[in-house]
Amino acid sequence: MKVHRFLTEYKEIGNNVFIENTDLIHQIKNVLKLRMGEKIILTDGVGKNIHITLTEISKDSIVGSVVERVISEKPSHKVHLYLSILKKENFELVAQKVTEVGVASINPIESDRTVKTGLKEERLKTIIKEALEQSGGSYLPTLEEKTNLTEALKNSPGEKYLLDMTGIPFDDLEEIPEEVSIFVGPEGGWTENEIQTAKDTGVQIVSTGNSTLRAETAAIISSFLFVNKK
Repeated sequence: MKVHRFLTEYKEIGNNVFIENTDLIHQIKNVLKLRMGEKIILTDGVGKNIHITLTEISKDSIVGSVVERVISEKPSHKVHLYLSILKKENFELVAQKVTEVGVASINPIESDRTVKTGLKEERLKTIIKEALEQSGGSYLPTLEEKTNLTEALKNSPGEKYLLDMTGIPFDDLEEIPEEVSIFVGPEGGWTENEIQTAKDTGVQIVSTGNSTLRAETAAIISSFLFVNKK
């Protein structure tokens, strides 16, 4: 039987947990129709999980008793995804899937061939939150403010990798450091000038294969590969 997971704030008093988030109360009580005695998991988005049994459900609060506290292991690598802004539904798809994969942050960037520049940040944050809950994750990625490629290359943390078919094969990377930033271009790809700028600033150019991938596919695949690189 599925145990529902929720990202939310809560209060602990002794062995009891109190939920006062009205939206979550509505979801638990009226949408999911959970009942007393059923179990749920609450996560704080930074690794702490608390398993509780529901003991009281009202229109103003939900109370549960603690069954177990679990600290989740962090992903193998702290990966920051820098993604050129795509069409709305494509960027939203990436945000959802890379949250499931376990990236640390999602960073929208404008590049030379970026066509769309607008983003609905609140909608994206909702998609990210729901993806974390659905996938059973415990570390919520941050959605950073939009920036341009030049600034992103300069300010991004860790070792930097730009995805392009002209780069070295991903499998040839013997090891990568604990924290990395990866850059994925728009639908039209990077310009030669952008690739050269990346090289001039010490960024490694990496390819994930010989196929020409859609931008959203490249973002999801590369995020998975870097998060799970041994």
